[in-house]
Amino acid sequence: METKPALLNLISRYSLEPIELILEGKADALRQLAAILEQPASSPYHLNRPDHSPSPYTGFLEILQIIQTDTPLRVKRQENKLLIIGSEIQFMNLAHQVQSLANESERISPRLRPHFHVEYYEGSEDVMADSDPFVVSA
Repeated sequence: METKPALLNLISRYSLEPIELILEGKADALRQLAAILEQPASSPYHLNRPDHSPSPYTGFLEILQIIQTDTPLRVKRQENKLLIIGSEIQFMNLAHQVQSLANESERISPRLRPHFHVEYYEGSEDVMADSDPFVVSA
């Protein structure tokens, strides 16, 4: 019997021009994501897909796939999947950022939309050059 992927109460959007990937959720969902990143499993996770338009973005991503390798962090879109690929240390660093975001989101007004960016910059050893710009938002 095949098991269904777990549902995360997170929403992911993407845009094509310019390329950008967004992952957003409330504090509890972000903490769940941080826990998953601390002990990654390659099994996919379903993401919420709202009934409304993704505008101003191009569309929604429905699956989160976390893949542990020995490389720097790489975030990519593959059809309807959000892929987060990287080493254990990169996942631990990302989990810490996500946990901090969850904590911050409970201390400030939701209108401020706390978030952080994961992007390659020249000389970066933490993010792969071919990684898509990625924003995690509360």
